[in-house]
Amino acid sequence: MKTGMLAAAFIIICLNSFSSAWGQSPQDQDKGYQIAKAASDQGNGYQDYAASGNMILTNKAGATAVRDFDFKTMETAAGDLALVVFNWPGDIRDTALLTHQHQTSPDDQWIFLPAERRVKRIAGSGRSGSFVGSEFAYQDMVEQTLDKFTYKWLSVEACCNVVDRIPKSADSGYSREKVWFDKSNNTISKVEYYNLGGTLLKTMAATGYQKFKERFWRPSTMTMLNHLTGKQTTLAWRNQRFSVGLKANEFTTEAISRVR
Repeated sequence: MKTGMLAAAFIIICLNSFSSAWGQSPQDQDKGYQIAKAASDQGNGYQDYAASGNMILTNKAGATAVRDFDFKTMETAAGDLALVVFNWPGDIRDTALLTHQHQTSPDDQWIFLPAERRVKRIAGSGRSGSFVGSEFAYQDMVEQTLDKFTYKWLSVEACCNVVDRIPKSADSGYSREKVWFDKSNNTISKVEYYNLGGTLLKTMAATGYQKFKERFWRPSTMTMLNHLTGKQTTLAWRNQRFSVGLKANEFTTEAISRVR
């Protein structure tokens, strides 16, 4: 065998070994996708949903600040619509985040800043920025659409299947998201977010799941811990309800500029 052929054969062997070691087989990719799809399918068909909650910001020293908000979302053929509006304290009152989700293309997001009385578009890589100083990014404040990721099944644990989901968009602030899917009800119990350098950046834990309308599971709390800063933000949900009769005209930039 010629030297060039030996080199080529060596490269192929190394690449195959690397793929095997990291579990990047077509079977693992399909299994990861099917697990994520089962979770996504289970959550579809809710029509609309509204809730209230507290956003609890905790710094590294343990000091906390609490904000109150209302949240609502509805399904459309083009993608989900979602709106977060803060009620108090006064320095954030009436601040609102509007999201128009899309199945494959980047989501559209706008934030209403009451002090400036204007609606600002959150575009491109800006969606990876901190949402109102919390550990949640703008892109974290909406359900993650199935087809915006590629998937790879990693392992099975006592209660969960562990799956890597890799964002397709170059605008994402994450290189990958390691997701724990509960085997008993297809809910997400934990997500590890890795920055673009591959370092673990944040971990989100969802707890206290409740079942609504005999089908839809929703967590009572979602806590995002930033491993680099030691800060964390908890979303504590209450008064969760479905089929409340929301309308699409409640989810427009004109509507959020007159939230009061």
